[in-house]
Amino acid sequence: MLKNPIRERSEYQKFIIDYLVEKNNFVERKYSEATYDQHKAMDIKELLTFLKDTQPDEYDELHAYYSENTDEIIVSTILKQIDTKNGMMLTALKHGVDIDNTHFELMYRKPGNDYNRTWSENYQKNRFTVMEEVYHKEGERIDLVLFLNGLPIITIELKANTSGQSYKDAIVQYRKDRDHRTRLLRFKKGALVHFAMDFKEVYMCTELKENAFFLPFNRGYQDGAGNEPNEDGFGVAYMWEEIFTKDRLLTLISKFIFLERTKEEGKKKEKESLIFPRFHQHRAVNRVIEDMHSHATSKNYLIQHSAGSGKTKTIAWLSHQLSQLIGADGKAVVDSIIIITDRVVVDRQLQRAIQQIEHKSGLVKVMDEDATSQDLADALNSSYKIIVSTIHKFSYILDNVRELDEQKFAVIIDEAHSSTSGRMMDGVTEVLSKKAQKMADEEGEELDQQELVTAKIETDIEAHGKQNNVTMIAFTATPKPKTLKVFGTKDINGHEKEFDLYSMKQAIEEKFILNVLENYTTFETYYKIILKAMEDPDLDTSQAKKEITRFVSLHDVNIRQKVEIIVEHFRENIKHMLKGQAKAMIVTSSREAAAKYYYAFEKYVSERRYKDIKPLVAFSGKVKLDKVGEVSETSINGFAEEDLAEKFDTDQYQVLLVANKYQTGFDQPKLCAMYVDKKLSGVTAVQTLSRLNRIYPEKHTFVLDFVNSYKDIEKAFSKYYTGTHLGNEINPHDIFEIEEKIELRNILDYDDINAFNTLMYLEKRLKKERLKVEYYLDKAVKRFYRLSKEEREEAFLELKHFVSFYTFLIQVTSFKNIDLHKKYNFIRFLLKEMDVSGANTGVDLTGKIDAEFGTPKIIDNIKTGNLKSGQGELKLPGADAPKPYDPIIKKLSEIIEEFNLLHGTNFDTEIEIESVFHVKEILAKDKELQRSSKVNNKSDFRLEYNLRLDDALIEGMDRNQNFNNTLLSNDEMKHAIFDLFMDEIYKRMKENNEPYTTENRYIKVAEDDEKYVK
Repeated sequence: MLKNPIRERSEYQKFIIDYLVEKNNFVERKYSEATYDQHKAMDIKELLTFLKDTQPDEYDELHAYYSENTDEIIVSTILKQIDTKNGMMLTALKHGVDIDNTHFELMYRKPGNDYNRTWSENYQKNRFTVMEEVYHKEGERIDLVLFLNGLPIITIELKANTSGQSYKDAIVQYRKDRDHRTRLLRFKKGALVHFAMDFKEVYMCTELKENAFFLPFNRGYQDGAGNEPNEDGFGVAYMWEEIFTKDRLLTLISKFIFLERTKEEGKKKEKESLIFPRFHQHRAVNRVIEDMHSHATSKNYLIQHSAGSGKTKTIAWLSHQLSQLIGADGKAVVDSIIIITDRVVVDRQLQRAIQQIEHKSGLVKVMDEDATSQDLADALNSSYKIIVSTIHKFSYILDNVRELDEQKFAVIIDEAHSSTSGRMMDGVTEVLSKKAQKMADEEGEELDQQELVTAKIETDIEAHGKQNNVTMIAFTATPKPKTLKVFGTKDINGHEKEFDLYSMKQAIEEKFILNVLENYTTFETYYKIILKAMEDPDLDTSQAKKEITRFVSLHDVNIRQKVEIIVEHFRENIKHMLKGQAKAMIVTSSREAAAKYYYAFEKYVSERRYKDIKPLVAFSGKVKLDKVGEVSETSINGFAEEDLAEKFDTDQYQVLLVANKYQTGFDQPKLCAMYVDKKLSGVTAVQTLSRLNRIYPEKHTFVLDFVNSYKDIEKAFSKYYTGTHLGNEINPHDIFEIEEKIELRNILDYDDINAFNTLMYLEKRLKKERLKVEYYLDKAVKRFYRLSKEEREEAFLELKHFVSFYTFLIQVTSFKNIDLHKKYNFIRFLLKEMDVSGANTGVDLTGKIDAEFGTPKIIDNIKTGNLKSGQGELKLPGADAPKPYDPIIKKLSEIIEEFNLLHGTNFDTEIEIESVFHVKEILAKDKELQRSSKVNNKSDFRLEYNLRLDDALIEGMDRNQNFNNTLLSNDEMKHAIFDLFMDEIYKRMKENNEPYTTENRYIKVAEDDEKYVK
């Protein structure tokens, strides 16, 4: 129930007016009494009162010349300047107008400090008024209009849900029942933005027309669309409580709203759009600005905004406002804003957006693909306030930058998931702190050798972590655990999470991106591997299975079958979409696969005489194919790599074959279909499939997946559907556990490490002895090679884990240990001297095997793709290093037998597979196992499981006696198959205390395999 029940729109209208007058210091102006001119769309009396009150000298100067015509001259001149070719209401408000030689400000923005007393006083004299039932022409009136100094800035059409209407009716009213040619509603010339609002939701538009597009301006509810229910009955109360306040409206006009000019495809004339921020953009920028006003550069921030959030504009607004931010001490909070992207070719959209917010030369410097590291160093030492660069350039300029530790920086990181790894971000913080060298210069002569080394190490440790003079603001839709730790903000439970969230769920529900899991079809490929060679060698099982999987994926028959499915599906279901402009992407597993797909594709469409489908390829480097020779992306496509995106956008090409390219950051809204022939998981799955999610008129998406199960893809998306948080903390003591394992290898010598670090930190003093570095490293390498092959593999992984864990540890904590840092320095260089390439070199099955293929069959055809919110919990790594590979050696014939068994030997018949699942069902219903799961840990349960396995095989004899007898006499094969089920049966029994039901009939063959079987 409403505390203040409102039944009619007029009551709602009055409620808002009363709030604005009583709480926000607005003045209500009655339309019938006010000097409002509908043809001029001005409250003339308010305008003139403001000008006389704030700029009396200027007014008197004009009055001395124009006398009684002064007021009319002022009004007509303002209108003329708004009506000029490049004029508009926004420009007049932001920059004022010139009448003869006299300049008038039409509003006073909030000053950064109180030094200019006149400006501060005039800021207080801004006149905010509200008027209801405003006739913009005879017979048509607007519910509410907000004015600033007599000029209209906002119109509002209200609807009361209690009377059976909603914001949708207000939108229809704006589109159909209002004359958009009148000055109040005319684009650029009248009010800046128009709101359609009911009790629950708000939508906005800056250019009214019959098909005007209204954007949601809602806060979001439960990480989705809409607004949270309000106990007062108004889910939109934030509009008058937060948005329609004097300071917020002045900030919107002066710092957010801008005119964007873009080139429309196929047209010479630029399209103009008045950009008003969406709610989450406005919120994120304001929250960071307000927090940094209080805390300066002492904190980092994580902005988790989904694709479709308008990230480029958010970054542009944020960087622009940071460049003007004045702290409580009256000084600039930051000296420079550095925007870092992981794209090699920096997108100039960002530069254009910033410059369109404020036309000011020397504000932005973009380090494009031709810029050198020296160019970046020069830019940092120049007067540019905003610098855009790739992180790769940042890591190479340590010696080219003057002392910067006295300056303050805001570093905005675009796509933080891939830009925040260890040493790369260390390069940024080291450049922007530069304390170590300064200490050496100032104190070097006063300290002895070891004191100086210790001082430099302490400074080096500090330079890795959060710098007091650097704030980092990271943007990503898919944060990794380390990203959350570096940039996250602790919640009430002590978990690091995002500072501001615009979720995938909200973006989908608000229709800014598409749900790419709708229309998701998975295929299973059936095949049989045949042993061709006379010999039957002993091979590493896992490596052999990988090679068999690779052989199958590249097999001409397999690719030809898939090409046929893809081409026919595209021509039948996709080609006609978007008025014939629809495009597709084929995701392949390797460069060789992409190239083979291309030639199979060309051959198939040529044989069918199809003229309406043409592919391009995208892969790095060169690849050698049988019968074709060495090929590259450029040689196949026939044009330069940098032209691919533009060429693919034309009507000449419909399909793009990719191998580890264009799977992130590629924005092609005409992509409607994706054909996946590569194992995808986690963030990679989300980023790859999200190439499809861009909105385009009348667009739907389709995914055909030959490799992944829908369940695994859905699981990957669920982590990032709403917010994320860090589920554990990094434990500094883990580094000592890792160190202890390394010490037991007897590779490192304490004296050698000390001597190495002395040379490293005192290079200028001891230049002649610099070559001794190699001597100390070589001693450790020799000790390393005394270990057995297995021990070398284990030691190498432990050393790598030590460096990785320690780098992150000193980046996100205040941990400081001089001896460990010396060891870290030594191991970093030592790893470069080690060679463990002899391990895991794979197996060569050339000429030894062949394959027979059945027709791929549809397994799942998901139409709804209803994503559900996952826990969003991510975990940091601990002390355990990855385990070295432990090969299992078997005969090739045995491996093939296993492979065929698990991959569909008999194509359409699944007798053996059904037998396996029948026995699994017997195990899942076993009462003894159920009791065992309740009282035993997994290790003890395994013993019971193995005891019951033979009984289950005997019980299942009626299904396939020969096959079950084979398994009973072959323990290795029996356990190879049924060990796959043990974990899931135990887990389900443990969680539910009930029999496990085999609803999901997909099993993963092995951790390294890329195949799932039914």
